[in-house]
Amino acid sequence: MVATSFQSAWRYVPFFMLSALFSSFANFFETSYIVVKKTTGGFITFLFGAIVCVIAQVLLIPLFGLNGAGLASMLRFLTTFLFRVKDTQKFVVIQIKWRTFISNFVIILVQILCLFYLPSKVLYLCLALLFCGMLVVNQRTILYIIMALKNKK
Repeated sequence: MVATSFQSAWRYVPFFMLSALFSSFANFFETSYIVVKKTTGGFITFLFGAIVCVIAQVLLIPLFGLNGAGLASMLRFLTTFLFRVKDTQKFVVIQIKWRTFISNFVIILVQILCLFYLPSKVLYLCLALLFCGMLVVNQRTILYIIMALKNKK
């Protein structure tokens, strides 16, 4: 489906995907600044993220190449997201289940490490176990969605 020269590109996808995820989270909280007309907070949190990104790029790109850039981007948006969560508490309270958030994040990072370092015979078993772990971590949310869909019919 894709030229053979692009087959190795999968190695660079995980950190850029996490970057896009955290970018979405950060943008979600940015709307709070817009609603209360205090967009300076959004700019300041953007700057913190940008500073983290530049420092991370200088440190990580020489070590990990393109994956270092993806990791730096992920750290940038994660930092921006975390700063915005804290900063927007002044005018909107959004509860985040931090234990679930951190558990999911750690599982995803372990999955990424498995992709890079495990042979294929062991890889699929580990990824399946980690996926089951994610189902356990998110079981309440999954059950809530199932019940909501059942009640909607």
